[in-house]
Amino acid sequence: MKAPEAVDNTGARDVKGDFSNFPEICSTSQKGLISRGITGLFPVQYMTFRKIYDMEDLLVRDLTGSGKTLGFCLPMVTRLRAQGHFGSGKPQAMILAPTRELALQISKELTALMLHDREYNVLTVYGGTSMHD
Repeated sequence: MKAPEAVDNTGARDVKGDFSNFPEICSTSQKGLISRGITGLFPVQYMTFRKIYDMEDLLVRDLTGSGKTLGFCLPMVTRLRAQGHFGSGKPQAMILAPTRELALQISKELTALMLHDREYNVLTVYGGTSMHD
């Protein structure tokens, strides 16, 4: 099943999210996203990508299913990858989530953004269970 294309309020294809508008996202990452049915960034993603990539403070509110999780994870991973921070063995980011479900969703997205299995590690910790489960 093909993912829906982003459209603007007139029903026209929304080209603002085209990968060609985001040269920071390497071709290998783009291919990985396309293999998941993501053919471009959705509005919440393209409107926030550069601010997050540039490490600016940002508060985002949008509907469930709008792509916020990828919208936060993609620019962070893209920046860390471009700056060669992966492989240092040191923590590069800590993401706090208000619920276990969101923590697991973020972990799943970060894992899906890896270019290979050992590019970086993701550790998800939440209350009520052992860290080793």
